[in-house]
Amino acid sequence: MQDLEETIIKYWDAQPCNIKHGSSPLGSLEFFREQSQKRYRVESHIKDFAQFESYRGKRVLEVGCGWCRRC
Repeated sequence: MQDLEETIIKYWDAQPCNIKHGSSPLGSLEFFREQSQKRYRVESHIKDFAQFESYRGKRVLEVGCGWCRRC
């Protein structure tokens, strides 16, 4: 089971979610715009679920997904 876990970790460390869904330089403002457009087109339920507008102007700690080592 540990071999499978290491294989999964290596895969996601090399290819984080949606990293290949844009053409802009990694980390650029346009890169993040492309990621957001793709995410909310494919997973439109996130905006309603997350209620982002209710946190406008507040300090929020992003704790990650809890699934990978980088989050």
